[in-house]
Amino acid sequence: MARTKVFISYSHKDTEWKDRLVKQMAALQRRGLLEVWVDSQIKGGEDWYKLIHEAMLEARVAVLLVSEHFLDSEFIQDVEIPRLMESHASDGMKIYPVIIWPCLWKFDEWLASKQIRPKDGEPLARGTEYEIKKELVEITSEIFDIIRNAVPDSPAAV
Repeated sequence: MARTKVFISYSHKDTEWKDRLVKQMAALQRRGLLEVWVDSQIKGGEDWYKLIHEAMLEARVAVLLVSEHFLDSEFIQDVEIPRLMESHASDGMKIYPVIIWPCLWKFDEWLASKQIRPKDGEPLARGTEYEIKKELVEITSEIFDIIRNAVPDSPAAV
């Protein structure tokens, strides 16, 4: 059975953008074609650090919603990114960066080496409402293609 989890890494200051992407993915999630994981699913009293770590381990795709807030977050930069990059190298997790606001993402070598969305690194926020929604549909479609075309995991890896 292939892993279908999509881990979304974002700064809480960019929650609106996370919500827009999750809304776009809802139709595929409802049909069981992918599972979106965001930290807002963590309930009071739960071990948030453990749950985030487990979600990163289980994910097939990590979507990074990149902004100046994302680049400035110590937790994202010091905890999430190293773990996601490790999963990318060892387990084939796909790292899928999405630029949402103008920021200095090109100065992070690990990020600059990845194919960025929207194409040409133009931030999502630059578009009209129609262009933003169209881009979110394309992003969601690409993420689904990554999951659909993934080689199924062995039972031991699930």
